[in-house]
Amino acid sequence: MKIQSKPGYLIFYWMAGLVLLALIGLGQSDALGATEPGAKAEFQAAYGRYQQAIEDKDAEAAAAAAGEALDLGSGILADDSPSMAALYVNYGMALVGARRFEDAVGPLRAGIKRLEKLNGKTHESLIDPLWALAEAHRGGAVQNDKGFLI
Repeated sequence: MKIQSKPGYLIFYWMAGLVLLALIGLGQSDALGATEPGAKAEFQAAYGRYQQAIEDKDAEAAAAAAGEALDLGSGILADDSPSMAALYVNYGMALVGARRFEDAVGPLRAGIKRLEKLNGKTHESLIDPLWALAEAHRGGAVQNDKGFLI
């Protein structure tokens, strides 16, 4: 699926440059102890596929690669690190870009929660993830078991 050029569906582009800076070299504060070189290489390859998919404007590939990068990153990064927050947000926003709205809610909430802990509840880093969460709710009409939008 190619990314649609309508406003709101390109939302996951917001962080491509910022996350690249956060993930290059996996900062010492982000890394978990001793990490296998193979695990770090797998993560970097998955993240590279994510970036390439964004460049190619391929929403489905971006979502798949962002999910893989999140899975691999969770094994080599501290859970409370800025890079993990970015990976959750990237995955959620990629899912919004792929119009997989209901799937996007969980990763976006996890990323927002981490960003709030890192930067405070009023930090500007929350604007785009919150906007994406609203887009996920609007587009996917996620409901709880009582039928209310959540």
